[in-house]
Amino acid sequence: MEEIINSKKAKQARGFVTVQLFDEFGHIVQEEKTENKMTYLVTNRMKWRLRQDFYHGHPKSTLTEPAYPLDCIILDSTTDTTIYDTLFKNMGQIIGWSDKTNYSGTDTFRGTINAAESYTNNERVHYVFDWPTHAANGTFQTIEWGGVSGNAYKSITVSSFSATGKITGLALDGTNLWVADDDGKMIYKLNPSTGEVKSSFSIQVRNIQGLAWDGSNLWIIEISYSNSIIHKLNPNNGEIVSSFTIPNSYLQGITWDGTNLWVSDAKQDDRSYRIYKLNPATGEVISSLSSPTGDPRGLTWDGTNLWVADYSSSGRIYKLNPATGEVISSLLSPATYPRGLTWDGTYLWVSVPIRPYYNSNIYKVDVAIGTITKLPNPVTKTSTNTMKIQYDFIFED
Repeated sequence: MEEIINSKKAKQARGFVTVQLFDEFGHIVQEEKTENKMTYLVTNRMKWRLRQDFYHGHPKSTLTEPAYPLDCIILDSTTDTTIYDTLFKNMGQIIGWSDKTNYSGTDTFRGTINAAESYTNNERVHYVFDWPTHAANGTFQTIEWGGVSGNAYKSITVSSFSATGKITGLALDGTNLWVADDDGKMIYKLNPSTGEVKSSFSIQVRNIQGLAWDGSNLWIIEISYSNSIIHKLNPNNGEIVSSFTIPNSYLQGITWDGTNLWVSDAKQDDRSYRIYKLNPATGEVISSLSSPTGDPRGLTWDGTNLWVADYSSSGRIYKLNPATGEVISSLLSPATYPRGLTWDGTYLWVSVPIRPYYNSNIYKVDVAIGTITKLPNPVTKTSTNTMKIQYDFIFED
């Protein structure tokens, strides 16, 4: 992660933030100040601007502008003071946010730009945001600029391609992307950069759901009447190595955490909607969590957390604490009705079938975060407090 771009021709940008918490009498009861870090997304945008300036007026094809996620200021609950190379680890619960427009409604998250105190000149852009007593109540220690919708982080598509069939499961083996096609009853091994098919095999099951890689083998779910059957597959030929049945279930997503399997259950008869941790040798349920969504589909493991995709028009992807099921954060899928889900160590991959399922889009996504600020101390706002945040982007020669 870069703090500033490395160019002598660049006008460097630094960000400074001041948080002021006021009591009911307007007295400052807490003040925190710190400097921000810019993520690679904003750094790339600045580099792009330099190239654009250089080629302005020259015969040159149009440059493709990179993402520039500085739409909203976001107050995040995570108190971890580390700034990670992967932005997904900086995602916590959104406590509050504000875009750059005036707002005076009753939203319990949203603040407003203070237009009277905000300004810009050649040296800086000075933003001021205010939150009333009813909004942004909670504890936060992280302030970010990025994209928000419905109090979830927006995603940015790093790359994408189309794949034939109704893709219901994704898995990465470190080199290849594996996809499960329920329409054709096929498993494909793809080049993750291009989507090119490297190999494939058919599998004779009723209904393929989910896909996981354990380091040596593939795992899929077969829906058979009111039961779910989990099959362990030889990735070279699709031969079923072993199987076990989870009765009275409608499993959809499956992932591997290095030792155990996790599955998501979208069973509708009793609205249970659970996520189960299973013994991969026997299928025994080790533990279970309540699902945050009524139709949990894709499931993946990032080394620490579980992620589950909500198969709905909201298209949220939830980040979960695997010990408690607590929702740590949520991200918007690049398209509605996400199904397959996998993790490559840095990014999430999401499959979205295009109805009527002639093909699917597969997206590699990142979080729309442009700058990250960790405050020296947590700030806890209650309904007796108002709050002001001043954010300066300063340009230095």
